[in-house]
Amino acid sequence: MKRLLLLFFFNLAITQFLYSQICVVTVPALKGKYFGDCKKGKAHGYGTAQGIDHYAGDFKKGFPDGKGKYTWKNGDWYDGSWKDGLYDGEGTLNKADTTKKNGTIVLKGFWKKGKYIGETLPYNIQSTSANIAKVKISKQDSIGSQITISVETVQDGAAALGYTTKSKLISVENLAGQYLQKSEYGSTNRTMNKFGLTGVKFPYKAILSFETQGTLIKHVDTMCFGINEKGNWLIEITITN
Repeated sequence: MKRLLLLFFFNLAITQFLYSQICVVTVPALKGKYFGDCKKGKAHGYGTAQGIDHYAGDFKKGFPDGKGKYTWKNGDWYDGSWKDGLYDGEGTLNKADTTKKNGTIVLKGFWKKGKYIGETLPYNIQSTSANIAKVKISKQDSIGSQITISVETVQDGAAALGYTTKSKLISVENLAGQYLQKSEYGSTNRTMNKFGLTGVKFPYKAILSFETQGTLIKHVDTMCFGINEKGNWLIEITITN
């Protein structure tokens, strides 16, 4: 019986040792011991890594990616969202304040590519209807006051029959802020339309309604969004037909 127990614990130790060795963590300060999910020889899924620093949370291709807590050897920590090994999304950073004795600096809010962007997001997408497949909002610069809306209509099987259409922006319902003028720019692309809202007063929030002519009937889709910072913004929308 003792031999069986010794053999069991020996095999368990060997398995844990091998498991921690064959799964690579890409961040140098976390290399050492790893226990968790693997994919193609890299940390992928949930796991814990212990090197100079410590991390417990989600991994993707060897990097922290998803939700997790990173603790540095000096006790500083970040707990929140990650992407490609960088803070990205909502999270809290707690670090020592070197200007004060036993002081700490706490930053709560949102991060982008490792940089703190504030307590609130510069924009948000609150809701979309079923046929809106994708929405991307990006800031072009900080000096203007315009929102450009680019709408692409992705066809289903009807496209193979040569049927194409463009979705139209039929209404803008202001919920916060305002704009001076709405324009239609058009596009040489046979499935894309562009519209513009100029003289926008931020923070701005609205519901956009789009009409799309399908093969049999028209359908109307809506999207609710908000933008909190002044500037020139681009909203790219994909609607399926």
